[in-house]
Amino acid sequence: MIIDRIIYFAPLFIFMIFLIYYLKASNYRIKAIRNIRKNGIRGMLLHYVAMIFTPKENKKIFKFYKNFLRFTKWEVRSFFLAKLSLVVFALIMIILVKTTNINIYTQKIFNSYEYKVDMIYEASDKDINKDEALKTEIALLRDMIGRVSKVELQKIPKEELQQMVIGSLSKRRLPVLTSKKNIANKVYYRLKDYYFVKRFNYSFTILFLILLYFVPELMVAVHNLFVKGDADAELVFLKKLIILNGSIKPTSYSEVLDIIVDKSKYYRQILKKIQFLRQKNTVDNKNIYKEGYLGGTNNLELKLFLEKLDQADNYDYDQAILNIENEFKTDKRERARKIKKRIEVMEIFGLVGSLVIITFMTIYLLLPWLSSYDLNSMF
Repeated sequence: MIIDRIIYFAPLFIFMIFLIYYLKASNYRIKAIRNIRKNGIRGMLLHYVAMIFTPKENKKIFKFYKNFLRFTKWEVRSFFLAKLSLVVFALIMIILVKTTNINIYTQKIFNSYEYKVDMIYEASDKDINKDEALKTEIALLRDMIGRVSKVELQKIPKEELQQMVIGSLSKRRLPVLTSKKNIANKVYYRLKDYYFVKRFNYSFTILFLILLYFVPELMVAVHNLFVKGDADAELVFLKKLIILNGSIKPTSYSEVLDIIVDKSKYYRQILKKIQFLRQKNTVDNKNIYKEGYLGGTNNLELKLFLEKLDQADNYDYDQAILNIENEFKTDKRERARKIKKRIEVMEIFGLVGSLVIITFMTIYLLLPWLSSYDLNSMF
């Protein structure tokens, strides 16, 4: 009955009534109208979607993603919106494809007389009014859909279902233009395919959407793997820019910061964040370079670089430049030591390898000579 179907929606109706009453009694409606006027409907929707699906800034996962996306142009908010949009788009495409397939196969089931049938039930279609025969089969199909559910179809044997079709054919006194077994067989396959095309694999779809949700992380991880060397080279380049422009007097930290922001690529986001925070009167410059504002990072070179910027901004600008120069000198000596050590290791392996090769070649050359002599006759 219709009332049985409507009663399932009663909790939803009750929830909607309480929700409307709550929104009407609160000032949420005034805030929503203000947001619509300020950002538009699209901007307001994106704002609330991002607020729901984006981690909070004080959470560890937000700091993780902020550090994870440091070599890209993505912000954490826009990245999660892109992930959600990808999943929603994929879900819509899955539903559209499934709906299209259902419509195509359903049209074939209900409108095509030449439908699959067991070979033993095939009958000659000569002198048969196919339109009338199709009407008979479809009438029986609709009758079976009302009597047999999808679950029952899987439990009832094929022969029993065919007998039900034959019984319905006799009861309704429909025209029999081919054999009853042939009609019952075709109706059985129509019924089976009718339920099969409407089957939806929820577990596979959910698993696919979950995997798809984390595809952007995989792409960013691969991107970070390839650009890490370029990012390290850029950090060296930025340090050289600081030394070069900081050595020209008169100059200031703000001017140098503007230059490295303009020239940077992989560290532009974090440098622009520093530039933005320095322009705010509500933030102490000594707190700007802490993880609470810039987010945590596992890159030791970046941490040392930020400490140099902190020193140049809040303590001694000239000393910070001098420290960067000394760091270059230390790195140069360290690289020289590593190269020298590597050369020594290569020489040792080369010497040992040469001795091993000479030994094997000597044994190889002596074996034919030793085999030609009877050593027992010498004793």
